[in-house]
Amino acid sequence: MEDKVAFVGLAPLLRAQHPRRPRRAARAPKMLEQNTIIAVATALLGVGGGIGLMAWTEQQGERGALRENTQKCAECGGATRVVCNVCQGTGKDPLFEKDPSRDGPCNYCEGQKTIRCFNCQGTGIQPRFLDRYVFAFMAMGHSS
Repeated sequence: MEDKVAFVGLAPLLRAQHPRRPRRAARAPKMLEQNTIIAVATALLGVGGGIGLMAWTEQQGERGALRENTQKCAECGGATRVVCNVCQGTGKDPLFEKDPSRDGPCNYCEGQKTIRCFNCQGTGIQPRFLDRYVFAFMAMGHSS
């Protein structure tokens, strides 16, 4: 019993509070400047707008590929052939005047006075923008 009494006698001392440091005043949260908010908003809108523009462009390209192209060729007007640009439609070799031994038909159009249109490749239909480059690439002997 004596142990309990001694321990009970220490109870008021154990409950005594330690001296506390004075509390600091609460700091106000740091505010963002208006220019920072505007810069972040502009960056986010720019990224979102760019992604939206790319998606819209891709969608329009897919829609254009599905649509049939019926526009006449701008170079030949749908005729599929144009005047030979070497002999200017005469069918004769333009070098004949300078070298009489070369008397004969134009080597470029073989005397036909016209050649197949390079723009539409003789289809008479105006190619879409990127199709022109595929035609030109294939015309040079490359495979796609």
